[in-house]
Amino acid sequence: MPGSVDTAVQHARTIAKQHQPDRTDDAAQVVHAMVSDSLTRTEQGSTIRLITTVAPNCIRFEVRDPNTPKPGTPTPSDAWRLVSALADRYGSRGTRDAHMSWAELYVRQVAPVEFDINASTLGSWVNRHRIVSTQAEQRLVSGPERARIRELERENADLREKLAFLKKGAPRTLAA
Repeated sequence: MPGSVDTAVQHARTIAKQHQPDRTDDAAQVVHAMVSDSLTRTEQGSTIRLITTVAPNCIRFEVRDPNTPKPGTPTPSDAWRLVSALADRYGSRGTRDAHMSWAELYVRQVAPVEFDINASTLGSWVNRHRIVSTQAEQRLVSGPERARIRELERENADLREKLAFLKKGAPRTLAA
């Protein structure tokens, strides 16, 4: 792969932001871990490729490199612990002359699947409800009425404070 780990991470962020905005950070961390792991296992100057596949509910990242591990390279690495924590599915396979690691990030569902509602849609609905509710509330109460409501709320708070004070003093008065 021409470029660096940063180039691969930026690519992952761009793809995730377009297709699964709530998984952008996960995608960046997974790709960073897989490409970094590949770099530690292969000889300097080896070609490493990042292949991205986008499906309606999934983004799949594949990192391919020649199967020429450096002598003494430990496996599995810390990278795979991170990938296993963030990816919904992951794995790797090798042949005599190549190695491929992959990870899949699925759309996170926040409502039953039969409704096909994702976090972005639900968030949009909640924000719309807040806007509509605020607008309706502002239309129902005029400026002078709003001022009177605030005045009554302050008076109510003052009365609650006085009542609490009286309740504290009442048992002492009765006991004397």
